[in-house]
Amino acid sequence: MMETQDISLLESETATPCGDIHPPVTQDCAVAELVFDSAMETTVAGLRGAAVPARHLLYRFGSVCVDMCMQPELGTQHVVLLGQLLDSQQPGYSLGDVTVSLLSSGDAVSHQKTNSVGEFCFGFKSIHAAQLVFGMGKHKKLVVPLPDAD
Repeated sequence: MMETQDISLLESETATPCGDIHPPVTQDCAVAELVFDSAMETTVAGLRGAAVPARHLLYRFGSVCVDMCMQPELGTQHVVLLGQLLDSQQPGYSLGDVTVSLLSSGDAVSHQKTNSVGEFCFGFKSIHAAQLVFGMGKHKKLVVPLPDAD
């Protein structure tokens, strides 16, 4: 379970207001910044591939990082989203038992908790305007806006 000292990871003067998040969050929250998206990487000339590659994403807010992989299932509109919640300043510390909600256009699609090492997994039909919301304590939320999985 997260302790009070860990909740302070989300307390920052640079926190982004959550007014553009759907539904608008009335409690304290922060929006994680996308720092890496494999879809933005250039492909090697001459390299061919029949399968749609997994999309690797890394988001960060302060020292809290969310490392994810979005893998479309071939021939379907389903996507598997695997991820891990990490604290880059405390690599040995686990962010387990954190509530994670998957939202689509502000509506809850699924809820779960991270496992003992901060991992989570969602399988869902391709959705738009998706976001993950991590409950980082009684009144703290970390919002991760997801790219469309087209």
